[in-house]
Amino acid sequence: MKVQTPQEQHRQQIEQRGVWQERRAHDWRSEHRDWQQRGGYNGYRIPQDRYAGHFGPSHAFRLYSHPVTVVSGHPRFQYGGFYFNVVDPWPEYWSSDWYQNDDVYVDYSGDGYYLHNRRYPNDRIAISVDVDGGGGVEFAGVWNEHRAHDWRSEHRDWRERGGYAGYRIPEFRYREHFGPDHAFRLSRYRVAMAGGYPRFRYGGYWVSVVDPWPEYWANDWYDNDDVYLDYSDDGYYLYNRQYPEDRIAVTVSVN
Repeated sequence: MKVQTPQEQHRQQIEQRGVWQERRAHDWRSEHRDWQQRGGYNGYRIPQDRYAGHFGPSHAFRLYSHPVTVVSGHPRFQYGGFYFNVVDPWPEYWSSDWYQNDDVYVDYSGDGYYLHNRRYPNDRIAISVDVDGGGGVEFAGVWNEHRAHDWRSEHRDWRERGGYAGYRIPEFRYREHFGPDHAFRLSRYRVAMAGGYPRFRYGGYWVSVVDPWPEYWANDWYDNDDVYLDYSDDGYYLYNRQYPEDRIAVTVSVN
């Protein structure tokens, strides 16, 4: 498991605190609406085989360990290969740091999906489910299709590929978004298949991941690990701070 530096922990605390505090209820009993009150749940439904592996009361987790963004005014996080939009506010009487310290789980309860907090078992927060990734391809599925069986033998750097012949990022743009000082989480970016490779947009450019990723990396590295893009003598590579000796060949394009 990756150990965050104190600076990274402080930054994440500030970011998540801001997102969640904006969604704290003033009077949850009157502000909360279940899916029946919302007219019924019409979103994506998780297949049963996937649901059994990650969801329900026996699969609790801490929200703090998952990146949170704001989409259409609602907090959004990724878990179990799916995106969840928290459409309800959270009760004002919950601990102010519940998202960091409380065990929560996602469950389907008759009329829709809800986030449950084990410390407050009588409450449930309405959430909706999305499948992201472009072209109807699930985010996790895109990456899992490109996991290596034996990365040491399958990986090829740009010298072994005959040299990098793609687009080169101008120096002034490179300094703003790329290199070891500009780490990010891949789960924050849409990914699609293009030319048989995972492709995402970052820093104003399209990045295609032409190498597989090592089989010994964590299953959810794209969700939880800090990565960055760098140019290393012979071409562009994706680096994972948790596995600093590895580098994944990528190409860069403007369209």
